[in-house]
Amino acid sequence: MRNQNSLNNTFPLLPLDLIVDLSHFETCLFTQSDLRKLFFYFRNKNHIHYLILKFLFSTGISVPELLMCKIHNFDYESTSMCIPERNRLQKRNITLANEFSKELYRYSYEENPDRSLFPGKDGAREKRSVQYILKKASLLLQKEVNVPLIRDAIALYFWDQGFPLREIQTFLGHRSSKSTKQRLILYQNSQKHEFFDDFKCKAA
Repeated sequence: MRNQNSLNNTFPLLPLDLIVDLSHFETCLFTQSDLRKLFFYFRNKNHIHYLILKFLFSTGISVPELLMCKIHNFDYESTSMCIPERNRLQKRNITLANEFSKELYRYSYEENPDRSLFPGKDGAREKRSVQYILKKASLLLQKEVNVPLIRDAIALYFWDQGFPLREIQTFLGHRSSKSTKQRLILYQNSQKHEFFDDFKCKAA
């Protein structure tokens, strides 16, 4: 019979909530060096663009969902963001890393709670504005940066830590675990990890 320490080493305890820790984010799609380069550049060029990019990497939110988010969807006390239901993606609550939660709070706490989280210059932010930010990010890294790739990177990040498929599905808002599984399988040859060996067995 295994003792408790042996069990903990074999099955490491996972956090109760899935949280994207951008300071330790590393996948075959985006490296820690990539993120540091992006955030350093945008923080010095345009603070709101910096927050939008960091928000995308922290939540895996789609562009339509991003445009729907209001300040009141953000709860600083629980460091969580309520993502409204949109098209094929389900409504969900996402816990943010403490550091980023503080950045969002400093940015938004004096504003009207019913205001868009990231408004444009003349009211509502448009989809093309977010696409412009992602295009600049792509040029900076000299590789594609878009929402589907960011969502895939987040799925890989959590899978590599050993989180169950079902929890990753919930985080990303997929209505079926099949969608999450299909995205992960695309990268099984790039992301070398023992969990992928187990995943292929389960997917068979």
